[in-house]
Amino acid sequence: YEPAIGDALMGYGPEFFVRSSAVNEDGDDSSGAGRLESFGPLGPENVLEGVKRVYASPFDEKAINYLQENNLDSFGGVAVVVQEAIDPEFGGVMYTSDPNGDPNDVYIEVNETPWQVVDDDVRGIVHVDSDDIPSGRSEGGSFRYNANKGDGEPLMSRSDTMMVAGTGIDIQEMYDSPM
Repeated sequence: YEPAIGDALMGYGPEFFVRSSAVNEDGDDSSGAGRLESFGPLGPENVLEGVKRVYASPFDEKAINYLQENNLDSFGGVAVVVQEAIDPEFGGVMYTSDPNGDPNDVYIEVNETPWQVVDDDVRGIVHVDSDDIPSGRSEGGSFRYNANKGDGEPLMSRSDTMMVAGTGIDIQEMYDSPM
């Protein structure tokens, strides 16, 4: 336990997530989100151990398999993000251009477990045609939902789905590139 780290975190919350980010995690031809480990919720006294485990995660089997499958030499360096833990209803990963299909579709992988949205852990996949996102974003709009596991009901409401997809399109327009 490193008292300086624990003391610095005390003013932010009782629990934290230690998340990974890598230079080559996401590229034009591959998406490695979730291939490196994240840990939490952790108390301030365990954050340093979480940081060490994140830095070690490029050497685990899942990460090495990802590198081999995508003909990559490395993740290009690992960064660590420490975030205050919250208790969301769901979590996910959004692509403003469907990596597996229609480039005009916003593609959202969603799960009840907010910090685990990789491969078989994804409960559902939402497709939103970016041209069908209403300007107000909270009403109207349509989407397709494909259940991967669970009861088949979407986790996000129609208004939440349109808000999330619309925010993604705003970000895409800001950077003039799919995100």
